[in-house]
Amino acid sequence: MSTVLLVAATLFLVTAFRELVDGDDPDAPPPKWMTMLTSITPAKAFLIGIGIIAVAMKFWVFTLGAIGVIGDAGLGRAANVTTYLLFVLLVVSPHLIIVGAAVIAPQGSKSLLDKVLRWLQDHNRVIMIMLGLIFGVWFGIKALTGFGIL
Repeated sequence: MSTVLLVAATLFLVTAFRELVDGDDPDAPPPKWMTMLTSITPAKAFLIGIGIIAVAMKFWVFTLGAIGVIGDAGLGRAANVTTYLLFVLLVVSPHLIIVGAAVIAPQGSKSLLDKVLRWLQDHNRVIMIMLGLIFGVWFGIKALTGFGIL
């Protein structure tokens, strides 16, 4: 587990460093995934989401890290399961809110989602740097602690 966490930490930190060094080009087009979001069908989005979850190492490492933290807390089996289910609910809650808004108010949610997408595009670099640093350092500390270095 510590090796996987160390690899994940390295990936997060390299991503943050690359974003920090490359600089922000205001004339650069938005990332491909953001451009694709504007024209994707719901069925294709669902299939892409399944594929991403199945193969993206960051999601697996993040989930395994959460399981490790929950296991290290020394709770009973029922409390571990409950805590993990709360973690899953917390992680999927933004998605559930977006889907719920689209079902309840399709027209209103479209403008809101367009604003959110524009904000993500405008702040993509800062988001990538901050997430890379936060999760890179956290996974790095967990990995080094697991190896007995810290």
